[in-house]
Amino acid sequence: AQSALYESLDSSLNTLTQRINTMVTYLEKIQQNQLPIDYAILRDVAAIADKLPNFDSDSHLLHADLSCDYNDALTISYLAALTKQASALFDLTDKFNVIQPGSVGGGIHSSSKLA
Repeated sequence: AQSALYESLDSSLNTLTQRINTMVTYLEKIQQNQLPIDYAILRDVAAIADKLPNFDSDSHLLHADLSCDYNDALTISYLAALTKQASALFDLTDKFNVIQPGSVGGGIHSSSKLA
């Protein structure tokens, strides 16, 4: 599943790189007077550029945002792992109670009682 995700991300990044290169080539050709100026296209390019962060002046803000997103993703990952382990522990407890009825725990965590 992760390899498919990485392949999808790689494909998306390659497509994005190609489109950015196309825009740069277009702008260079306009600057060199090889193509006529199309103001509608330039407005679209400017709108795209305005959505990008300014890495020089906002680098600490970008780092803080990325750090926050990274920490959120790690927290979700840890919670998912914890939930999975708790479920495995409850399954193990149920199996133990089937093998050793009346032992410690006495079926307290039985899935039939939790449902």
